[in-house]
Amino acid sequence: KEDTSTLLYFSPDEIKRIILHEHAVPWDDQPCRGATLDDIDTPSVKAFLERAQKERRFDADPLLPVKTALEKLGVMSGELPTHAAILFFGKDPQRFFIQSEVRCARFKGEAVSSTYLNMNVLHGRIDQLIEDTNRFIAQTIRKAAWIVPGKMQREEHWEYPPDALREAVINAICHRDYHASGNVQIRI
Repeated sequence: KEDTSTLLYFSPDEIKRIILHEHAVPWDDQPCRGATLDDIDTPSVKAFLERAQKERRFDADPLLPVKTALEKLGVMSGELPTHAAILFFGKDPQRFFIQSEVRCARFKGEAVSSTYLNMNVLHGRIDQLIEDTNRFIAQTIRKAAWIVPGKMQREEHWEYPPDALREAVINAICHRDYHASGNVQIRI
């Protein structure tokens, strides 16, 4: 008779993650099936290289051909862009990874099952998703302002600290498991 009280149960996504973690190339570094260099947004690669060169002194000329630039960034797998290349520089990342969209909603009440007042499904590259998500939050949360005695200017404070929200958004989008089928959701 087998004692089943100590058996572990894993979801299909967890089993895939365990197998891939132990025996394969990390998901980010895998070639993106069906993608080619034509799926890469050249201006975003060049803009990234300009920023990296200016802010981080990254040794890469923004005028490099796209393939060479992606190789230098380590986001090519042979002749194919990797999953990371498509997420960061793709013209349409959701064509390959629908789970990379971000769903934002503002609800009327406190329950997420209540009527929503505003809902957006955001698409684009990781940098666009971060900016669009932060814009949605800034347009949705409240900002209070008041006059402080003895000061000429009013003080304004957000309902939630913007720096903390931005960090949470960056972590949710950049550090999520894109191999899993769910997407990032912002619920206010």
